[in-house]
Amino acid sequence: MKETSEMRKRDRKRILLVSTGRRAVSAQTLQGALTTIGRTRVVSQARAAGELGRSPYDVVVIDDGGMKRTLSLLARLKRRLGRAAVVVVKDDVSWQDARALLLAGAADVVFEPPGTKMGIDRLGSSLRVLLQG
Repeated sequence: MKETSEMRKRDRKRILLVSTGRRAVSAQTLQGALTTIGRTRVVSQARAAGELGRSPYDVVVIDDGGMKRTLSLLARLKRRLGRAAVVVVKDDVSWQDARALLLAGAADVVFEPPGTKMGIDRLGSSLRVLLQG
């Protein structure tokens, strides 16, 4: 049986990118990189829980600078995540903050600024590993 483009499109992984409006450039950069991995939708923090309630996602990427805000978002999303893994992208985080994020439910924390090639490469590697298992 020949694989059609419609079948490939349906089989692509679904990625939800939760971003704050303040970092629109970062969100655009991340969205561009994530579309090579799967179907990506960008929403604000306020809409993230509702979106997870409407549609299942394979991975949720949180791109946010505020530690308290990110921990609060993780707590709110936990009930609705289903099987989705969460990856947090932060450009300035201590090991204590990274540990707190992992304990709160994040599957991974990517430290490099998302606008850099290294940050995009590390995020891509993390997502590919999470999507395999």
